[in-house]
Amino acid sequence: MLFIKNLKFIILFVVIFSSKVLAECGETCKNTNDFLNKNIDLKYTCAQPGGGFLRWKVFDGKVNVVFSDGEIYSFDYEIEPETGWLFKPGEEEDGGFDVVSGKIGEIKGSGENDLQCDRLLFNLDEIKEVLQSDTELQWVCSPPSEDPVKLSISEGKINITHKSGDQYDYQYKIDPNWGWLINPENPEGGFDVLLGKMWSDKGVFECNANATWVKNCVDLCNSEYSYCPAICFAFSTNTSACLIDA
Repeated sequence: MLFIKNLKFIILFVVIFSSKVLAECGETCKNTNDFLNKNIDLKYTCAQPGGGFLRWKVFDGKVNVVFSDGEIYSFDYEIEPETGWLFKPGEEEDGGFDVVSGKIGEIKGSGENDLQCDRLLFNLDEIKEVLQSDTELQWVCSPPSEDPVKLSISEGKINITHKSGDQYDYQYKIDPNWGWLINPENPEGGFDVLLGKMWSDKGVFECNANATWVKNCVDLCNSEYSYCPAICFAFSTNTSACLIDA
């Protein structure tokens, strides 16, 4: 009888304790858990104020922060129970990362100084599909405090032409980890062909695409692909064929 009473006490304790743990994780925290379970390998890129960028990879209970010079800072994360933000245990006051919105900042802060990151959604076949064109793909890019430059892609090369007429080109490679088109001689930065952004140690600048690239994007959205890049989705007229991965 004593054994049965003790067993009942243990079961009751486990049930009560488990309920307490679940109660500590609010709805936002549970949403983060669901998001992490559905997306086992998350990647983000963030422009740093004053220049440079950060890349974040969230996987297997870990966060890898990759700096623009290639240095990697890694830690096991916990989920803040009220906000659902990820943080390094014992360093909550240093801030955290919201994987759902892509924001870095002060946990429970005002949000005024939060850093917004782009979530990288791609697969290599998708990028190759966009790049396949008989016509040169072109963008007009606006580096900070400089005249706009023309960026064009053709026959496996990227060409950058300045207003002065100076230009240079290089044979690009697709970075399999981040989906950027990179210069093998300077792999720290690169061009995100889907978002139309050029990343470097000076920061990030936006590029506006020509009609051929837009058509390639729309064709990709209207094809049998189960995922359509968000930037292409904005141009697509057949939105029912475009499923954005949440």
